[in-house]
Amino acid sequence: MKSNAKEYLKEFAISQQGWLKALIYDAIESNGNVTNERKNKIFKHLTDGADLNVTEPNINEEDLESEIYITKLIHKSGVNALKENQTIKFTKDVTILYGLNGAGKSSYFKVLNEIVGGNQKKEILPNIYAETTKPIEIELKFEEKGKQSQTINWNGSNRSFDLLNKCKVFDTSYLKGLLETRKAVECVIDEVLFNNQLPTKYSNKNSRIAWGELKKLNNDSVTIDKLETLHGRLSGGAMHNGTENEENPIEIQEFNTMISDIETILDPSDQ
Repeated sequence: MKSNAKEYLKEFAISQQGWLKALIYDAIESNGNVTNERKNKIFKHLTDGADLNVTEPNINEEDLESEIYITKLIHKSGVNALKENQTIKFTKDVTILYGLNGAGKSSYFKVLNEIVGGNQKKEILPNIYAETTKPIEIELKFEEKGKQSQTINWNGSNRSFDLLNKCKVFDTSYLKGLLETRKAVECVIDEVLFNNQLPTKYSNKNSRIAWGELKKLNNDSVTIDKLETLHGRLSGGAMHNGTENEENPIEIQEFNTMISDIETILDPSDQ
C-alpha cells in the first residue's frame, strides 16, 4: 500500500502516453500548479508532435525510522542577489533565519525547497542587478541519523534528491488556498453575525459587534459577556470602534492575563 496520492499518480503515469505522463508528472512536481507555458508545450506535443522533456518526479516512500539532518548550506553563486560563499549552519533543534525584506530569506527557502523536492516547485532567478549572471552553485551537507555526513552539489538543473526528499518544507504559499478560505469565513462571521449586516468589506473600521445577536446563537450568555469584556480590553472600548492597538498599547502583563482568560473560556476543565 502506498503512503500518499502522489505515489499512486506516479504509478498511473508510467504507462500513459507522453503528453499525459508529462502532465501528471508536472502536476506532481508543482502540486497541481502547472504553468500555462508548460501546458502549451504539452499541447503542442500532443497536436504537432513537438519535442517534450519529461522528467520523472523523485518521490520517496515514507520511512518513519529514518531521520535526516541538514547541517550546512553554502551559497557559492547564482541565486538571486544572495551573497556569494555565504554559509548557513543548521542545528538539530531549531534554526531561525531573520532579516529585512529582500535580505534573502525566501531565496534560501526556495533552494531548500528544490533540493528536497517540495510539493510546489519554486522558480529560482539569477541576480537581475548583475551585468552577467553566474551559474547556480550550492553545496549542502546533511547526515542520516547514525551515519556519516554527506555532501551534495546542486546546480539548479534537478530537484528532489534521495534521502533529502524525506524532509518536509512549506511556506505561506503552500497554505494559500486554506488562508483564502479562512478569510472568506471570517468575513461572513464579522459582517453577518457580528455586525448583523450583509457582507461589505472585511476591513470595515466603523463596524460594531452585535453581541446581542451572538447571544441569540448561543444560550451561554455568560461566555458571550466574557468575550465582550475581553474584546473591549483589546480594542480599547466596550465595543470595537476602529481604534487601532498602536494608539492603545496593551502591557505584556495585561496581554498574558487576557490569554489566560481566553484559555479558561475555551477549556474551563483545565482550571
